Amino acid sequence: MTTHRQKSDMPEITAWVSDLRDAFGVEEVNSIIRRGRDGEPVFFAQEGGSSYGTPLPAGNGWDAAGIDARRVDPIPTRASIKR
Repeated sequence: MTTHRQKSDMPEITAWVSDLRDAFGVEEVNSIIRRGRDGEPVFFAQEGGSSYGTPLPAGNGWDAAGIDARRVDPIPTRASIKR
């Protein structure tokens, strides 16, 4: 599903990928993007009618249904731990 596009076709994605490279390292991010380009569903981006990478197969995406009912415990602080 990879469509080769110019960076100017996807300016928001380009900026986001640049931020990811700054945070996680150029080679780490580039290797994931290459895997998506080569058909593995690990990277897919879509913006303004352009797309790049390999999307997840239908029905395998992340679903936020019920997220409001999930319990999230705060990280304990030193003061909250009974000794």
